Amino acid sequence: TTMGAYHFEQSNIDAAITSIVAPTNSIVINNTPTDVKIRLYNAGTTTLTEVTINWMINGVLQSPYTWAGNLNSKVSGDITIGNFIPTKGNIEIVAFVTNVNNATDQVSSNDTAYTTIYGCVASSTYTIGQSSNADFSTIDEALTALQNCGINSAVRLEIESGSHFKDVVFSQSIPGASTTN
Repeated sequence: TTMGAYHFEQSNIDAAITSIVAPTNSIVINNTPTDVKIRLYNAGTTTLTEVTINWMINGVLQSPYTWAGNLNSKVSGDITIGNFIPTKGNIEIVAFVTNVNNATDQVSSNDTAYTTIYGCVASSTYTIGQSSNADFSTIDEALTALQNCGINSAVRLEIESGSHFKDVVFSQSIPGASTTN
């Protein structure tokens, strides 16, 4: 090593998940499975032939996916690792590598990717309250959903009877809102 310079040696076995490609942003809940797709990158010098990818939805481990193929050094590929049925609200997706070419990945700092998306309920009338039929328990929760999901027609908020001590302030715009909806 030259004084003041750093010497870098590339690892032989290094699979990286650089991103969760799908889903992104918000998705409509319609009881249809939604694919989870990741971008796998070979950051090592050895061709990847088998990688185990574990993943979680809101902290719950899903069935691992084992990818098999040939991914040369410095090449990436998009892989669908499974699917899930979205629920209302924030959904955190985490994917991470645990086994590479039947060996331990030599660089763990690039093994994990995560994203948070928002599950949207598509409706023109929403109920706010504490009953089992309510779509949202608070006005703030309903506003957050509208701001994350947007609207494409007139929307009506029906508030169940009870105590609601809250000034309602629309501090952000609602995507799709207009003078007719």
